[in-house]
Amino acid sequence: MVALSPPILLLAQTGGTTDAAPWWGVPVIAGVFLLLGAVVGYFFNRLQDDRRAKREKLERWDQNLLNYTSTVMTMTRQLIEDSADHESVLSTLSELAVHQMNVGEQVDPPPLSEASGQSFYESFDALMSETSSLQLIAPEAVREAVGSLQQAAAGLYFATNPLARPENINLLHTSSAALEKAVRQHFDIM
Repeated sequence: MVALSPPILLLAQTGGTTDAAPWWGVPVIAGVFLLLGAVVGYFFNRLQDDRRAKREKLERWDQNLLNYTSTVMTMTRQLIEDSADHESVLSTLSELAVHQMNVGEQVDPPPLSEASGQSFYESFDALMSETSSLQLIAPEAVREAVGSLQQAAAGLYFATNPLARPENINLLHTSSAALEKAVRQHFDIM
Protein backbone atom coordinates (compact mmCIF):
# COMPACT_ATOMS: atom_id res chain seq x y z
CA MET A 1 0.00 0.00 0.00
CA VAL A 2 1.17 3.49 -0.80
CA ALA A 3 1.63 5.90 2.09
CA LEU A 4 -0.62 8.89 1.51
CA SER A 5 -0.10 12.22 3.09
CA PRO A 6 -3.04 13.59 5.09
CA PRO A 7 -4.45 16.02 2.42
CA ILE A 8 -4.34 13.40 -0.25
CA LEU A 9 -5.86 10.89 2.13
CA LEU A 10 -8.70 13.29 2.74
CA LEU A 11 -9.34 13.56 -0.99
CA ALA A 12 -9.26 9.87 -1.35
CA GLN A 13 -11.81 9.44 1.41
CA THR A 14 -14.32 11.93 -0.06
CA GLY A 15 -14.22 10.13 -3.29
CA GLY A 16 -13.35 12.93 -5.67
CA THR A 17 -11.71 16.24 -6.31
CA THR A 18 -12.63 19.56 -4.73
CA ASP A 19 -12.02 21.86 -7.69
CA ALA A 20 -15.73 22.81 -7.99
CA ALA A 21 -16.88 25.78 -5.93
CA PRO A 22 -19.90 25.37 -3.72
CA TRP A 23 -23.13 26.66 -5.26
CA TRP A 24 -23.39 29.58 -2.82
CA GLY A 25 -19.76 30.82 -3.20
CA VAL A 26 -20.16 32.98 -6.29
CA PRO A 27 -23.26 34.87 -5.02
CA VAL A 28 -21.59 35.50 -1.64
CA ILE A 29 -18.45 36.89 -3.25
CA ALA A 30 -20.52 39.02 -5.64
CA GLY A 31 -22.61 40.30 -2.72
CA VAL A 32 -19.51 41.17 -0.69
CA PHE A 33 -18.06 43.16 -3.59
CA LEU A 34 -21.42 44.81 -4.18
CA LEU A 35 -21.60 45.95 -0.55
CA LEU A 36 -17.95 47.01 -0.57
CA GLY A 37 -18.55 49.05 -3.75
CA ALA A 38 -21.63 50.70 -2.22
CA VAL A 39 -19.75 51.64 0.97
CA VAL A 40 -16.73 53.01 -0.93
CA GLY A 41 -19.04 54.90 -3.34
CA TYR A 42 -20.98 56.38 -0.42
CA PHE A 43 -17.84 57.68 1.29
CA PHE A 44 -16.40 59.14 -1.91
CA ASN A 45 -19.70 60.87 -2.72
CA ARG A 46 -19.94 62.25 0.80
CA LEU A 47 -16.36 63.52 0.63
CA GLN A 48 -17.09 65.18 -2.71
CA ASP A 49 -20.32 66.76 -1.39
CA ASP A 50 -18.52 68.08 1.69
CA ARG A 51 -15.83 69.66 -0.46
CA ARG A 52 -18.42 71.20 -2.76
CA ALA A 53 -20.39 72.62 0.19
CA LYS A 54 -17.22 74.07 1.71
CA ARG A 55 -16.22 75.63 -1.61
CA GLU A 56 -19.71 77.14 -2.10
CA LYS A 57 -19.66 78.52 1.44
CA LEU A 58 -16.27 80.14 0.85
CA GLU A 59 -17.46 81.59 -2.46
CA ARG A 60 -20.53 83.06 -0.75
CA TRP A 61 -18.41 84.67 1.99
CA ASP A 62 -15.87 85.84 -0.55
CA GLN A 63 -18.63 87.54 -2.53
CA ASN A 64 -19.86 89.25 0.63
CA LEU A 65 -16.31 90.37 1.39
CA LEU A 66 -15.95 91.86 -2.09
CA ASN A 67 -19.33 93.59 -1.90
CA TYR A 68 -18.65 95.15 1.51
CA THR A 69 -15.13 96.17 0.54
CA SER A 70 -16.25 97.90 -2.65
CA THR A 71 -18.99 99.70 -0.70
CA VAL A 72 -16.49 100.81 1.96
CA MET A 73 -14.10 102.09 -0.71
CA THR A 74 -16.91 104.09 -2.35
CA MET A 75 -18.09 105.46 1.00
CA THR A 76 -14.54 106.49 1.87
CA ARG A 77 -14.35 108.57 -1.30
CA GLN A 78 -17.76 110.07 -0.49
CA LEU A 79 -16.62 110.97 3.03
CA ILE A 80 -13.59 112.77 1.62
CA GLU A 81 -15.77 114.69 -0.84
CA ASP A 82 -18.30 115.62 1.84
CA SER A 83 -15.46 116.69 4.11
CA ALA A 84 -14.13 118.98 1.39
CA ASP A 85 -17.59 120.45 0.81
CA HIS A 86 -18.11 121.04 4.51
CA GLU A 87 -14.66 122.59 4.86
CA SER A 88 -15.40 124.85 1.90
CA VAL A 89 -18.65 126.04 3.49
CA LEU A 90 -16.93 126.68 6.83
CA SER A 91 -14.13 128.55 5.10
CA THR A 92 -16.61 130.74 3.21
CA LEU A 93 -18.53 131.51 6.40
CA SER A 94 -15.27 132.37 8.19
CA GLU A 95 -14.22 134.69 5.38
CA LEU A 96 -17.64 136.36 5.54
CA ALA A 97 -17.21 136.93 9.29
CA VAL A 98 -13.73 138.42 8.75
CA HIS A 99 -15.13 140.69 6.05
CA GLN A 100 -17.90 141.85 8.41
CA MET A 101 -15.30 142.61 11.07
CA ASN A 102 -13.20 144.64 8.60
CA VAL A 103 -16.21 146.65 7.48
CA GLY A 104 -17.19 147.31 11.06
CA GLU A 105 -20.46 145.42 11.05
CA GLN A 106 -21.59 143.41 14.01
CA VAL A 107 -20.30 139.88 13.65
CA ASP A 108 -22.76 137.23 14.52
CA PRO A 109 -21.47 133.73 14.95
CA PRO A 110 -21.49 132.21 11.51
CA PRO A 111 -24.41 129.90 11.01
CA LEU A 112 -23.22 126.41 10.38
CA SER A 113 -24.45 125.02 7.15
CA GLU A 114 -26.91 122.32 8.04
CA ALA A 115 -26.80 120.68 4.62
CA SER A 116 -23.02 120.25 4.41
CA GLY A 117 -22.70 119.26 8.06
CA GLN A 118 -25.56 116.76 7.77
CA SER A 119 -24.12 115.27 4.60
CA PHE A 120 -20.68 114.96 6.22
CA TYR A 121 -22.22 113.30 9.30
CA GLU A 122 -24.31 110.88 7.20
CA SER A 123 -21.27 109.86 5.15
CA PHE A 124 -19.25 109.25 8.29
CA ASP A 125 -22.05 107.31 9.98
CA ALA A 126 -22.68 105.14 6.88
CA LEU A 127 -18.96 104.41 6.55
CA MET A 128 -18.70 103.37 10.20
CA SER A 129 -21.73 101.10 9.85
CA GLU A 130 -20.41 99.46 6.69
CA THR A 131 -16.91 98.96 8.10
CA SER A 132 -18.41 97.33 11.19
CA SER A 133 -20.26 94.87 8.96
CA LEU A 134 -17.10 94.23 6.97
CA GLN A 135 -15.17 93.47 10.16
CA LEU A 136 -17.65 90.70 11.01
CA ILE A 137 -16.94 88.67 7.87
CA ALA A 138 -13.36 89.59 7.02
CA PRO A 139 -10.22 87.60 7.76
CA GLU A 140 -7.79 89.02 10.30
CA ALA A 141 -5.52 90.94 7.91
CA VAL A 142 -8.51 92.67 6.35
CA ARG A 143 -10.00 93.43 9.80
CA GLU A 144 -6.77 95.18 10.79
CA ALA A 145 -6.89 97.32 7.64
CA VAL A 146 -10.55 98.13 8.32
CA GLY A 147 -9.69 99.19 11.88
CA SER A 148 -7.02 101.50 10.53
CA LEU A 149 -9.51 102.96 8.06
CA GLN A 150 -12.04 103.55 10.85
CA GLN A 151 -9.45 105.41 12.91
CA ALA A 152 -8.45 107.55 9.94
CA ALA A 153 -12.09 108.38 9.16
CA ALA A 154 -12.72 109.29 12.79
CA GLY A 155 -9.59 111.45 12.75
CA LEU A 156 -10.96 113.34 9.75
CA TYR A 157 -14.47 113.68 11.15
CA PHE A 158 -13.51 114.75 14.65
CA ALA A 159 -10.57 116.98 13.66
CA THR A 160 -10.78 120.36 15.32
CA ASN A 161 -7.82 121.91 13.54
CA PRO A 162 -8.59 122.74 9.90
CA LEU A 163 -4.85 122.78 9.16
CA ALA A 164 -4.68 119.05 10.00
CA ARG A 165 -7.32 118.24 7.37
CA PRO A 166 -4.85 117.48 4.52
CA GLU A 167 -2.90 115.15 6.80
CA ASN A 168 -6.11 113.41 7.87
CA ILE A 169 -7.23 113.00 4.26
CA ASN A 170 -3.82 111.61 3.32
CA LEU A 171 -4.06 109.14 6.20
CA LEU A 172 -7.54 108.12 5.03
CA HIS A 173 -6.25 107.56 1.48
CA THR A 174 -3.36 105.48 2.84
CA SER A 175 -5.72 103.40 4.99
CA SER A 176 -8.04 102.88 2.04
CA ALA A 177 -5.13 101.68 -0.10
CA ALA A 178 -4.04 99.33 2.71
CA LEU A 179 -7.56 97.87 2.84
CA GLU A 180 -7.54 97.32 -0.90
CA LYS A 181 -4.13 95.65 -0.68
CA ALA A 182 -5.25 93.36 2.17
CA VAL A 183 -8.32 92.23 0.22
CA ARG A 184 -6.22 91.64 -2.90
CA GLN A 185 -3.78 89.56 -0.87
CA HIS A 186 -6.67 87.56 0.61
CA PHE A 187 -7.82 86.66 -2.91
CA ASP A 188 -4.26 86.29 -4.27
CA ILE A 189 -4.88 89.11 -6.74
CA MET A 190 -1.75 91.15 -7.19
